[in-house]
Amino acid sequence: MEILSNECNFNPKHFNVFNLSIIEDRVYAEMGTKTKIMQGFKIYLDVELRLQNAKKYNSVFSYNMDICRSLLSLRNAFYKKWVVSILKYGNFSDKCPVLPGYYYLKDFKLEDDLIPGFMFSGDYRIHLKGFYGRFKANSADTFMHCVFIVRLS
Repeated sequence: MEILSNECNFNPKHFNVFNLSIIEDRVYAEMGTKTKIMQGFKIYLDVELRLQNAKKYNSVFSYNMDICRSLLSLRNAFYKKWVVSILKYGNFSDKCPVLPGYYYLKDFKLEDDLIPGFMFSGDYRIHLKGFYGRFKANSADTFMHCVFIVRLS
């Protein structure tokens, strides 16, 4: 997998530091959080695929996940692998509430066993959004929104 580009926006109400960089397909992130993350904090993940020679991306899957609830019940093997991998390369909390503080991810590489088998070669656009509330609602309190373009070959 090759990460072609990434762009992130963050809400300064929740972060005093938010940096994400990708160097040679390894992810480095640092976040200084100002607010406590509690039950009801969700991550929206949307994966879109653009086939070779196509101009448009088409949705492969999208998912809303309550992070605190998911951490409590890591029965799903796919998500458990992701959480264990992220905890291995960073200092993120594995339980809620997550207190304000400094969190990092260093030298994280997306290993092959973390990529679902139904994803085949092509260019993908991945949206990752952290928020409270209902997705796409005007009242949603957005923490961050990142967009990654990756190539699987």
